[in-house]
Amino acid sequence: GELGWVSSGQFVKEFESAIHALKQYEISEPVKSPFGYHVIQLEELRGPEFSDFLKRLGTAGIGLDVVKAHARLAILKD
Repeated sequence: GELGWVSSGQFVKEFESAIHALKQYEISEPVKSPFGYHVIQLEELRGPEFSDFLKRLGTAGIGLDVVKAHARLAILKD
């Protein structure tokens, strides 16, 4: 079925790995996860600047550059 817009971290590892390996409009080979088998098509990519969460942060005066800086810092800490 149609999943709509999704973000990283929403699915099990097998599903996420398959999604990240796809190019736009590409269809995966069957992917096995704990929930069964899946065939995935990546229809469109969009950056984080389109997320509702980031839009709400923008209205609070927090820009995308600040969010990106915090994300880089979190990655470095890991």
